[in-house]
Amino acid sequence: GIADFESRFQRKPEGMWLPETAVDLESLQVLAEEGIRFTILAPHQAERIRKIKTAEEDKEDAWIDVNGEKIDPSRPYRCLLPGGLSIDLFFYDGPLSHGVAFDKLLHRGEAFVERLRSGFSDKRDWPQLLHIATDGESYGHHSHHGDMALAYTLQQFESQQTVKLTNYGEYLSKNPPSYEVEIVEKSSWSCPHGVERWRSDCGCQSGGRAGWNQKWRRPLREGLDGLKESLDLLFQTRGEKWFKDPWETRNAYISLIRKREQNRLDLEEFEAFLSQYQRGMMTLLEREAAVKLLEMQRNALLMFTSCAWFWDDISGYETTQVLQYAGRAIQLAKEIDGAGWGGRVEGPFLEKLKEAKSNIAEQGDGAAIYQNFIRTATADIKRIIAHFAIPSIFDHTPQNADLYGYRMELQDYQRVTDGTITLAIGKGRLTSKITFEIEEAIFGTLHFGGHDFHCAVGALLGTEEYERMKSDLIRKFFHDSQAAVVRCMDHYFGEDAHTLQDLFLETRRKVLGQVADALFGRYENVWRQIYLDHRKLMLYLQSTQAKIPKPFLAPAAQVLNYDLRREISHLPDPSAFDRVAQIFQESQRWGVEMETEKIERRMREMIEAEMRRLLEQGGEGALEAIHRLLDVADQSRIKINLWEAQNLFQQFLNQRKKRRGETGASSASRRDRIVKLAERLSYHTGGIS
Repeated sequence: GIADFESRFQRKPEGMWLPETAVDLESLQVLAEEGIRFTILAPHQAERIRKIKTAEEDKEDAWIDVNGEKIDPSRPYRCLLPGGLSIDLFFYDGPLSHGVAFDKLLHRGEAFVERLRSGFSDKRDWPQLLHIATDGESYGHHSHHGDMALAYTLQQFESQQTVKLTNYGEYLSKNPPSYEVEIVEKSSWSCPHGVERWRSDCGCQSGGRAGWNQKWRRPLREGLDGLKESLDLLFQTRGEKWFKDPWETRNAYISLIRKREQNRLDLEEFEAFLSQYQRGMMTLLEREAAVKLLEMQRNALLMFTSCAWFWDDISGYETTQVLQYAGRAIQLAKEIDGAGWGGRVEGPFLEKLKEAKSNIAEQGDGAAIYQNFIRTATADIKRIIAHFAIPSIFDHTPQNADLYGYRMELQDYQRVTDGTITLAIGKGRLTSKITFEIEEAIFGTLHFGGHDFHCAVGALLGTEEYERMKSDLIRKFFHDSQAAVVRCMDHYFGEDAHTLQDLFLETRRKVLGQVADALFGRYENVWRQIYLDHRKLMLYLQSTQAKIPKPFLAPAAQVLNYDLRREISHLPDPSAFDRVAQIFQESQRWGVEMETEKIERRMREMIEAEMRRLLEQGGEGALEAIHRLLDVADQSRIKINLWEAQNLFQQFLNQRKKRRGETGASSASRRDRIVKLAERLSYHTGGIS
């Protein structure tokens, strides 16, 4: 966590948030040993306080009981730890925080300001710290436009200068604690039973159905604890062979993860990391296994994400996600250790999951959920290649592609079609972005039409054998039965095959969309002719205010949406904008529903690109283009998500203000167009000059 922070902010963190503010003395000891100065807790997590004895005082003050949220949140407290260490604690304002979460405080900025002001008291004779702790999703998700209420509140406090905005580190440096505190051991902010929500059926839930229980929490916790112990043993025994210090290497692995997240990790940096931590030179296979070992540990940590126990059933998204982390760790353990210890970690875990009964009868238990949803989501190399091979049927010219944690480099590709059936054959190199291991393979995909696919992946063949395989398959495709083609594919690739059902849901949906487009393309002329044949009659019916029959509207909707998808591909061609506007006018005339998601995304991307051009170059062209795009959106009644455009516009205004101080005011006409753009982006225009 510390290394992740340093990579983002280029400095060491002073404080650290504990998930759910779950705390005990051991947790605080670990933080202090790592140089963390402070953390934030809920007011009910304080047990008692007393004034810190100074050097001049003879005896210590008596302890004051503050249990039950009686602690004053307006100052920091020091918690003394074993070995002479200490950590400072801030206890947030409970009633105010509760008001944000549950009392609709964010519905009006004025109410939020007044409620915050009430948190100060003239009875205090020290610099008061007013602070709340809330979920980030309160500001928009739970309270619509809550972010605006927050922005208004900060603006009010800044402009009135009655308070000073600060942070914990600054406040602490100027106001060190004068009181020490003892905490309520093993407590959290969201479970009145301590930390039982994450290990037992304590009664805490999110408001699920009557009669449900959370008895599944205990076996889930015990199962993951047992799995972690097994994975740690494998990590230690194998890691000692490859790394100077396995655990130090595990901790340092965050540097590779961060670079990978930023798309900055290359083979050279990958090898530099290994050379720093490896015990000795490793073979290629050992190197790949060593990095898989680190990935196994990463997933073994992720599988304890706290929200897995927070909700009401083990079949929920959050718990299923945690099981996916566990499944990935198990998969890597098997790849590292085969039938050895790594191959035996899954059995005991599944046995424990059988005790975790779902409240939903058809879901069964944790083991059934794991079998049905986790194992089916596990992807080996062949399945990853299938994610490229099946969609490639619809690409005019298939290109290299990023597939999850891999890079697919296409080395050869040939596609042939006979009526409604298509055969694609290719070979490629798949490179892991995590381990940099390389797999070369051949693939063949047979599309029978609709959602019926047969995809096979096999080991790389020599050049002559590969060309012979292609010729053999293509000859059979044109001259023999479909069954003969499948048998031929089995001969060259093996009998294991993938269908559309084997693709991840996102890719499956994309392919089904392409299938639908292809089917419509085949029958487009028929739909269009039906629409054109009935258009005059539809106009006449409309002029007499008669109801247009639904069978007439169905072809109209098909044709207009098809035309819209086609024009999207032509944007930003100026003439395409006119055609898009005409299509929407036609759709509004008939009252047919248009599929606007793709065009909204495309227009949003173009607006943001032009905003960046305006920010970088400041030219009239970008300003004109943004207005033009917004005109089309208005005419077509497309609601564009302008969130990022607004952020970029704010940067432009900041930059403009600075430049104006250097070069003087701009022309009135340019100012008017900027003010107009501010209005269209829902910006307050006061102060633009």
